[in-house]
Amino acid sequence: MQQSSSEKDLVFAYRFNDDLVYLTPKSGNYHDVIDIVKEGFPELRRMSSDLIALYVRVSIDKKPKTVRIGESAWSKVAPTLPRYEILDIRVMSSRCSSPSDSDLPPRYADVKDPGLLNPQAPVRAPSPNLIGRLMGKK
Repeated sequence: MQQSSSEKDLVFAYRFNDDLVYLTPKSGNYHDVIDIVKEGFPELRRMSSDLIALYVRVSIDKKPKTVRIGESAWSKVAPTLPRYEILDIRVMSSRCSSPSDSDLPPRYADVKDPGLLNPQAPVRAPSPNLIGRLMGKK
């Protein structure tokens, strides 16, 4: 199967850490791009493809910014980029990583009296009427 001219033009320089590599994916498909990036950077080979993200540098209000190119936008954005554009590769943090401070339950004050930790201790004193009925008193 022959590549279309737009797929042939998807030659970009991919940058990871301080290394730059020119790569051409097999197709314009986002997953193929991530696969070729993993081939081009051996340190990414064992990384989950879901954690690898592509960014392009842009100027917004005359200030340089980086914008992540999402999977759903790749097929529309990539053909508009100049040939040999430098795309930054970043590894996103795992969604299964340790929770952030905002995800943790609130901290409670340390209990100094171990008797307060007794799980058998009643929460409140029973009703006097209930005690009387249990003891056979009216």
